[in-house]
Amino acid sequence: TPQRVLGEVSESAHSWGLERASDDENAPRGEGAIFYNARILTDIASTYPPPDKQTLRFFGRGLTAEQGERLQRAQSALVLEFEVPQASRKQGLDGAYRLILAAAQLADGLVWDDATREVFAPSAWEQKRLAGWDEENPRCANHVTMHMYPDETGLRIVSLGMKKFGLPDVVVEGVARSDAKAAAMMANVVLQMWVENPASAAVGDCDLDLRQLRHRQIRSRPDEANGDQKKGVAKLTFERVAADEGDPDNELLIVGFERNEGPDRSSRLTRALADLWGWQSHDRVETADHDDGELHAARRRAKEKLPLLRGKMERGLAPGEVLMVKAPFKATDGSNEWMWVEVAQWQGDRIRGALRNEPEDVPQLRIGQQVEVSMGDVFDYLYRRADGVVEGNETGAIISRQNAAN
Repeated sequence: TPQRVLGEVSESAHSWGLERASDDENAPRGEGAIFYNARILTDIASTYPPPDKQTLRFFGRGLTAEQGERLQRAQSALVLEFEVPQASRKQGLDGAYRLILAAAQLADGLVWDDATREVFAPSAWEQKRLAGWDEENPRCANHVTMHMYPDETGLRIVSLGMKKFGLPDVVVEGVARSDAKAAAMMANVVLQMWVENPASAAVGDCDLDLRQLRHRQIRSRPDEANGDQKKGVAKLTFERVAADEGDPDNELLIVGFERNEGPDRSSRLTRALADLWGWQSHDRVETADHDDGELHAARRRAKEKLPLLRGKMERGLAPGEVLMVKAPFKATDGSNEWMWVEVAQWQGDRIRGALRNEPEDVPQLRIGQQVEVSMGDVFDYLYRRADGVVEGNETGAIISRQNAAN
């Protein structure tokens, strides 16, 4: 029963440095003490309903199908809350996580982390939450999660779970889908910096330097072979931002990129990611014989697919999907540079999104910049499915073959 489980874990709590909080709010509390509070809820179907099966598909961690079924029939819950001083962070979090693990194991139950909105099997909880510490420094990514969903110019990323560290959560907006992984990794590094140096979680300018992280497994040094000592550092600015629906109940700081080069926010974000991760700036530009019959046929087949692709955009791309179109941009010599645009919006025959190549002779444009092209000018498309399979770009293979032959 929940009462038995609570009684048994309470007996062990002191060995983990935890004290049960008194019901008397005026009761004296020792300085630096780590407290927990516990309450038992019954009839949770109406008062504290468990997440449904659809939610478990995305936010279940290590659950078997049988555990997911049992969760739907759960009748009671043991709710544990903790107060951990910053000075006792490692001891407090470790003790809290161990008490939660012991309760889940004794009850043959599952763990719901209210801060990250995830459900854990006990083994997954132990592996994720109790592992990854480097002396006093946690691996922050083990304690938080990232939510990602479309916004007007790409994706919006928001973290959940930093409240357990007494720190803000982070927001990154306008991320191109093809940059989603890199931007989420950057957000995790921001959180790691904040956890290691809480004073850095403040409004203002901040240089995010991978080399300054204390956690040895996370710290990454730039490739000295490229000779660019700026790699590994992103110039960021933090500002407070109001919460959107679904955001965590916590202070939020949004990442700004105003100190980076670029004509708009999107290109400056791309520049910051390139500096942080040491990306190569762009693919090699290849010339093409646009009078070639094979190329004409491939372009015609691509254009026939465009209405279907527009419908896919109107319905909304699934997580992990990316759609790009290749379109012309006028160079200074009057010729066209054909470059990829990652589609964020497609209304009628107008397509808007982020430029995915660094122009060679179009000085007013930069990689990552928001541009608009006409559906009628589209030369080809590239659609990357969530499973990584790529469709389209038939003209790319033809052009590469032509250039190799020449």
